[in-house]
Amino acid sequence: MDNKDLTNKYIDDFTIVAKEYCYIVNNAMQYSYSQLVSYMVTMLPMLYLKASMLPDYDDYDREAVSKFVSEEEWTRVRLQVKKNFGEHDDYFEIQGRFGQSEQTSISENLADIYQDMKDFTELVSYELEESIIEAVGEVKKNFIDYWGQRAVNALKIIHLLYVGK
Repeated sequence: MDNKDLTNKYIDDFTIVAKEYCYIVNNAMQYSYSQLVSYMVTMLPMLYLKASMLPDYDDYDREAVSKFVSEEEWTRVRLQVKKNFGEHDDYFEIQGRFGQSEQTSISENLADIYQDMKDFTELVSYELEESIIEAVGEVKKNFIDYWGQRAVNALKIIHLLYVGK
């Protein structure tokens, strides 16, 4: 398998996981609380792993990257997830090395990740080399700068819910 084939495989694998994540989060109310917890305890590590394997496309035009998720859609997704997680949604996250804590929520983290996954899958669906490079470049940059940490933060809390602590 040459490098181009391997790169395409990594992109294809990530696309499959991103689409599944979007489907689950977009339909959060169809699942019981325990089903959603079980799905997320599996999906978040897969997203993280598959994103870390994506190639780095640093030379794409960030201004040309299309966005598809509206504020209304993001809010709808967040509220669905919030309703499903109920009282378990909000938690405090320690930020920085000086230990300041900040209140956040699983639903906000998952909705933020959804936004990047949905934008990515929409761009990739065009099946144009330029849009795929933009999609991969953007989702990888956002993974490093933003949503990778959100996935880890949410997973830490979801893990505790999963094991019943």
